[in-house]
Amino acid sequence: ADWRTGSYAMPLSDQIPLTHPDSPYAVTGKMGMVLPYEKLEDPNMLTAYYVSADENRNAHLLKAEVDKNHFASDDYTFDGAHLKQLISQLIGRPYGWGGYLENRDCSSMIRDLMATFKFWLPRDSGDQLKVGNVVELTGSLEDKLEVITSQGIPFRTILRKKGHNMLYVGKSADGEPLIFHAAWGLRTTYTNPQLSEFLKDYPIEGLTQQPNGTITGRNIMGEAMITSVLAGSGNQGITYPMLEDIYAMTILLE
Repeated sequence: ADWRTGSYAMPLSDQIPLTHPDSPYAVTGKMGMVLPYEKLEDPNMLTAYYVSADENRNAHLLKAEVDKNHFASDDYTFDGAHLKQLISQLIGRPYGWGGYLENRDCSSMIRDLMATFKFWLPRDSGDQLKVGNVVELTGSLEDKLEVITSQGIPFRTILRKKGHNMLYVGKSADGEPLIFHAAWGLRTTYTNPQLSEFLKDYPIEGLTQQPNGTITGRNIMGEAMITSVLAGSGNQGITYPMLEDIYAMTILLE
């Protein structure tokens, strides 16, 4: 019953300390957490509920008095200023597949961002595609660009390629769709006869020799960033535009 306050606060960064004066156990509040809270007499402060484990791994329900300005609460609106504030906290954060080392992969990055506005999304990237109205992206790169820019709603549209989700955030000055995403890397394809011979006897993790003689691998990016959907183009065919592999988008409902 202590959790059902009816009001919930979400940390605006990943460095919000949650401490109780009578307990040695504390946690760090992170973006994406949803914490019940109560108002205090001081309008700039809140009492947030959190759970911490003791040395025996027993959970304890604790309270922390926190600065309201470090949390999204009932009056936190979905607008450009707040989106810019949140994304600035996430840009450059290391990629962590499946939450490795408490870092975010593509779906958890989008999930935590949208949760701050009380917009719930599934954890799995494939499931996220099913939440809104799905639009297939087929044809040439130009065809896909036209559909994204004409039908996509900035910050409410998820673009999808196999195993990877991206949040459409609007157009660049040149009219190219921009995406916010936690990306591990770009697929690479190239030929190198000398390296091919070497790989026969000395396999290198991350490089795969294909039957046609090409070598495939990954150009590591490894962090959260804003890029064009055409990232990877113009690299002499070694990497390809991400848009080539994007096959659908889902427009999140209000």
